[in-house]
Amino acid sequence: MAAEPDPLPSDADETRLLREMFRAHPDALLLVDNDGRIARANPAACGLLGYSLAQLQGLNVDALVPPLQRMHHDGLRKAYARAPRVRPRVPFRISGV
Repeated sequence: MAAEPDPLPSDADETRLLREMFRAHPDALLLVDNDGRIARANPAACGLLGYSLAQLQGLNVDALVPPLQRMHHDGLRKAYARAPRVRPRVPFRISGV
């Protein structure tokens, strides 16, 4: 009896697959490091936010938060980094649009 093929991709294929899924995702996605700097953004995020990928990479994510919420966002982001969890989806509104 022939062995069944492994349905899971190799590590290299999985990395490529995850990158493609990130790029193709219809919702805006940002990968933010522990210091709050944007490491990656998908095309949907660039389109929604009106920034190029080069402009977003390295930008502190707090710069995208409306001024009245900005002072609290840093603490919320750090708390989430310490204890990540699934959060309910919150409607997103761009200020001034």
